[in-house]
Amino acid sequence: MSPARGPASIRGTPADHRRARRHAELRRYAVAATRHRPQSEQLTGSNVPQLLNAAYLVDDGRRAEFVRAVGRLAREALGSAVQVTMSGPWVPYSFARPDEMECGAYEELRA
Repeated sequence: MSPARGPASIRGTPADHRRARRHAELRRYAVAATRHRPQSEQLTGSNVPQLLNAAYLVDDGRRAEFVRAVGRLAREALGSAVQVTMSGPWVPYSFARPDEMECGAYEELRA
């Protein structure tokens, strides 16, 4: 028997689905969002594996809503093996497009 195909087929583990739902929830408050590869425990300084490493570009007008959403996710995770943390605001390096910057720099040099 071949695996199911089409819109009804769902791939990934339950953890993948929870991670995607949490990312989608936070994405609602952001102008842009990007997911990064989870960092190692050596880099995070924590013995808890990182399940979601994402950056959200949030407009100042929605910052409070975003912080409340992160807090809600953290409260929901209490008593589980999941720990929700947030840091920032950070300079939006995650949203810089190196290919566009290189083209712009090249154009400036030619001018």
